[in-house]
Amino acid sequence: MVSMRATSLTKEISKVIIVWLIPLCVLFGYVFSLEYNKALDRLTDNETNNVILVRGTIKDVLTERIADTLTLSDLVTLHIKNGQINGHINDEFVAFSGNIGVYDQIRILDVSGQETNRVNQENYHIIQVPFNKLQNKKHRYYFKETVSLDRGGSFYIASGFKY
Repeated sequence: MVSMRATSLTKEISKVIIVWLIPLCVLFGYVFSLEYNKALDRLTDNETNNVILVRGTIKDVLTERIADTLTLSDLVTLHIKNGQINGHINDEFVAFSGNIGVYDQIRILDVSGQETNRVNQENYHIIQVPFNKLQNKKHRYYFKETVSLDRGGSFYIASGFKY
């Protein structure tokens, strides 16, 4: 008799568990799925906003660098007489680089790749590189890329590289 009662009780408990546990698991799974999708949507929205923000920042920085390049090009043009750069262009490069504060070097290369002028930023100071320290850059990839550009074209070296 005890054995039948225990079996009957086990069956009753099993019925209750099956009747309540399965629907509860389904309900909890559904709620979890809803919360997961909400969290995923929030993350997606945040990352989309980050991409939009970064895109705008990159555009602004590139616009500034293009304006800087045009300014430097105009400075060089103002100092060319009889095919030679004269005047105090390095002084202007020093002032420009110091005011802008983002360039490690500003250099002028002739068509053979030889530096004719260069200023460097060293330890937060802008210095003019002496004539005897100027280098030929004809074998550097950036000279090859730049010399093949149309007049008015620009080529930028990514920050952090030293060549």
